[in-house]
Amino acid sequence: VSSVALDPDRREVTVGGSPIALTAREFDVLALLMAHAGTVLTRERIAHEALGYEYVGDTNNVDVHIAHLRAKIEDAGGARIIQTVRGVGYVCRA
Repeated sequence: VSSVALDPDRREVTVGGSPIALTAREFDVLALLMAHAGTVLTRERIAHEALGYEYVGDTNNVDVHIAHLRAKIEDAGGARIIQTVRGVGYVCRA
């Protein structure tokens, strides 16, 4: 299992030294989670800060971005760094 590294200046994410392709939104979600590693972020906060809009109860879009991020990171051999905190949101354990 390889580590995940994020370069905010180049907007690049690597797993074990190999770059992985992320959409701009996926990058923003991952960057937010990694910047607050160890802190549980609510779906609403992720939607507002990383995706740039307010939600009124519907945060399914956040869940979709998280699912895509997990798949891309894990398919590249990366650790499962994004964990779900039931009823609250997500936490990055990088």
